[in-house]
Amino acid sequence: RQGRPAEAEPFYREAMERSQRINGDDHWQTLLYKSNLGYLLASIGRIEEGGDITLQVLEKRRRLFGDTHGDTLQSVHNAGVLMVARGEAQKAEAYFREAMEGRLAMHDASHWSVLQSVDELSKLMIAQGRFTEAEALVLEAQRSVAESADAPPTQKAARASALADLYAAWDSAEPGRGHAESAARWRNLAAEAGR
Repeated sequence: RQGRPAEAEPFYREAMERSQRINGDDHWQTLLYKSNLGYLLASIGRIEEGGDITLQVLEKRRRLFGDTHGDTLQSVHNAGVLMVARGEAQKAEAYFREAMEGRLAMHDASHWSVLQSVDELSKLMIAQGRFTEAEALVLEAQRSVAESADAPPTQKAARASALADLYAAWDSAEPGRGHAESAARWRNLAAEAGR
């Protein structure tokens, strides 16, 4: 249910249970529905329940598909999001790095899945005040998107927005060092790319 995630839970459970009956517990579609349910539950504040489901799906995907399968890497990424929600930054970073590195082994650096992991890892670093590390990561992502002939304008705008957010947070933590100007410049570039 759009805009009312708590009301969507019965539909998610029904889809998962139907797939379990038809396809079995280990079928990719059952795991997808189960993963979606875990993510939904965590997003509505039922972090422990959603987290248990998310980690079960990750373990099962590792066993069935291996560590480098795209579905496994999405579960690794989701586990990172879960660890952020649980306040376990060190575990979250390890999951985000594993997802990013696995995805980079399969895709170009401008692929949406790589950028998804870069975004979450850089947000974590920014929240920890690790601005220099986050800057290197986000600038590299921006460069790869800028050089890609296949990257859509929305992705170029998203990279510029990520840099604007980084510099705005950096300026809040360390005012008067030119970060506000960098944030404004990237914000303008994001608006231009989004047109």
